[in-house]
Amino acid sequence: MRTVRYDRWLIPTLLIFISACGGPEISPTIPHIPTIGATETGEISAYGGPEISPTIGNIPTVGATKTEEIQAYPPDMIFYNGDVITMDDNQARAQAIALAGERILAVGINAEILALKSSTTQVIDLQGKTVTPGFIDSHQHRIGDRWKRNYTEADPVIQNAIEQGWTTLDELYVTQERLDELCALDQQGRLRLRVNAYLPVNEQTREVNLLGPYYIKYSQGQMVSPHVRVAGVKVFTDFNNAEVLIWKQEDLNDLLLNLHQEGWQLAMKTISTRSLEMILKAFEYIETIDPNVIHSRGRLEHAFFFTPEQITRVQHLGLIPIMHTSIPSELIGSRDMLMIPLEPQGSAFPWRNLIEANVTIANASSWPSYYVDEPTGAPFGSPIRLIYQGPTRAGNLGVQPEAWMLDQTITAEDAMRALTINGAYATYQEDILGSLTAGKLADLVILSDNPLGVESEDIINIKVLMTMIGGEVEYCAIGQQSLCPGIQPAARTLTPETDTPLTTPFSGTWEGTDPIDGSIINVSLVQTENGLTGEYKDTYSPSVKPPGYEGHGSGTMISTTTTQMTFDLSRWDGKTLRLQYSLTLSNQNNTLTLTCDVGCPIVMQRK
Repeated sequence: MRTVRYDRWLIPTLLIFISACGGPEISPTIPHIPTIGATETGEISAYGGPEISPTIGNIPTVGATKTEEIQAYPPDMIFYNGDVITMDDNQARAQAIALAGERILAVGINAEILALKSSTTQVIDLQGKTVTPGFIDSHQHRIGDRWKRNYTEADPVIQNAIEQGWTTLDELYVTQERLDELCALDQQGRLRLRVNAYLPVNEQTREVNLLGPYYIKYSQGQMVSPHVRVAGVKVFTDFNNAEVLIWKQEDLNDLLLNLHQEGWQLAMKTISTRSLEMILKAFEYIETIDPNVIHSRGRLEHAFFFTPEQITRVQHLGLIPIMHTSIPSELIGSRDMLMIPLEPQGSAFPWRNLIEANVTIANASSWPSYYVDEPTGAPFGSPIRLIYQGPTRAGNLGVQPEAWMLDQTITAEDAMRALTINGAYATYQEDILGSLTAGKLADLVILSDNPLGVESEDIINIKVLMTMIGGEVEYCAIGQQSLCPGIQPAARTLTPETDTPLTTPFSGTWEGTDPIDGSIINVSLVQTENGLTGEYKDTYSPSVKPPGYEGHGSGTMISTTTTQMTFDLSRWDGKTLRLQYSLTLSNQNNTLTLTCDVGCPIVMQRK
């Protein structure tokens, strides 16, 4: 049986982005993919809206085998000799993957994929490393609520997300102001990952407080810039962890019916079984008028509590709980644990019951809620930590779950599926994202090990080695350049058209304050083309002679505003330390933000 899977593209339909960001944008086309014999088609979903991507189709080649047919269109790059987890039920595992432009060309065994290479194909030996689809965070607020973690600029949080393996973020509170910022970041080349924007209909207050019909200028699924998509509208149903129900049932029924009839996907925030009950009744009311509502993929944001009877109704209505494998252990020690006794017994966080009832669930970090700096293992809110928390239900800072919490563990595969193909399904993007399938966008991650092949307690130590979005390497871990196309020997080539006004913008001396101990940190950098060298000095106290850690470092450019550096430091008492940072420029190259696993961000100003 042949294991290679492939597809071809039809002529891309020309799409114009009607944007809030300063004029129409033209959809990027797929480079150097011949489309002889194809016809122009387009597809508009009743709920998903117009898709940015070209329609995928086969190009028949008379008298040719499948391998001969695909050889007519050689790949730009091939990854082989790996453990490829596709999240495609038709071909769950593979050894190699071929990419052309921003798309996946073929997935299969080594011999068949390597047979497709041409003299121009870049071939990367994975040396047994694991490849997964890019991860989708189905509910978070990294960009819009970054101020809660003391970030003033969006660049560092975007870089952190990419380094953790996130390739798509669902932002669940995007006002007009925030949408404008996302578009501006995209226009400036700073967004670098995909964002699904959910526009709030009302504020989260004790009473109904509608934000006004600003969202009517947009449509479901509209691409307002190349990386920013209006994915739906969000409705708050309760306040202060369901202490207050905002709506009367009749008013909620009418609102959701109107939004549904306008074609919107509905993202409903619900914490309690009481607010969930109101949502279920509203969807059941809509079903009496439009039975197709069961195909509208309504979302239940957070969705902590379900009774067995409610799970049955959720499954019938086709609703998608957006859950968090970090919950419930993440709540241990917080006042939010007081919610649990107020709910029906056995209704708390029933992730396994939902899966066993054939309910599609998506997984999410809810960043920055419950944020901590994890001292070891994968960072807080990262895909690897969320996969680890599925079977272990471990909480923050190594807190172990209470005994009753272990009744609803899910497998690492279930947790991973909820971060990939299910996340794509939750936004009507399963045709282009969520699995390593021929024809889909080349969003993928290389990991140091297989989350489905190691013991549950070892998942937390898996590292992200490379993140690729649309066929472009957006993150390459230090020392892993051999895995990263285009990062050998340095990062993406800078050009006068894409470079910042400073030809060496990282060069200079920077000063900032350590957010943990208040020490003054000075970094002096010298940029030479795409490489950096520098000195690091950390002064713990003026009374300490000599000062704290100091030493030298080097690094590689990732983009015009982002680099990675490693510093080898020593202290007056003989202790040594190795620090790895991502450095991001902002504020017209006058602000440098250092991000890391612990004790960051460190915001520095040019001296």
